Amino acid sequence: MEADSEDNRLEAPVGDLQFVVPEGTRAHRADKALVAAFPDQSRAGLQRLLAEGLVLRNGETLAKSDRVRAGDRITVSFPPPVPS
Repeated sequence: MEADSEDNRLEAPVGDLQFVVPEGTRAHRADKALVAAFPDQSRAGLQRLLAEGLVLRNGETLAKSDRVRAGDRITVSFPPPVPS
């Protein structure tokens, strides 16, 4: 049986994406902030990016348990998909 070629999920972005944590945002763990910023991505996938050092806060590597605060500049490096 062939797999359906149409996937209902949006494709993951590729490359570096930046966002600034909005003013008025309470401090949140980095993984929760990423889920809020990229709701179409899985939490596990975003946590993997954090574990691989592909997420920066103000230019410094961010761990999933680190807190992000309003005004922090977050850069996420989405790698290209691995061919199957």
